[in-house]
Amino acid sequence: MNTTTKNVLLASAALLTMAVAAPSFAQSIPEKTGVNQALAIAPKTQDFVTIAAQSDMLEIESSKLALQKSDSDKTKTFAQKMIDDHTATSTELKGLVSSGKVQVSAPSALDKAHQAKLDKLA
Repeated sequence: MNTTTKNVLLASAALLTMAVAAPSFAQSIPEKTGVNQALAIAPKTQDFVTIAAQSDMLEIESSKLALQKSDSDKTKTFAQKMIDDHTATSTELKGLVSSGKVQVSAPSALDKAHQAKLDKLA
């Protein structure tokens, strides 16, 4: 596989991850939390923390793959931005949980569904 094809595939995978994650997140809220979006009811705190933490971990790990496998400076720059941004939000979320301001637990590893997505990208 030539470098251009590999870069296009990696960039596509990163964009696909974002495109797939957003709709699946929206679809999973009613299924996982019983949230009725028509009534604008917020998800339970534990559900939100779990979903946000899983999303951050997937974005970080998939972006690390892009950094490792891409030859494109633009792809690497974007991947690093994703790592930096999602690491920052993860750190903030973990801080809220560990400080006791948010009384829930945060996952420390990807669940099976998110790990499967990462394995597919790898």
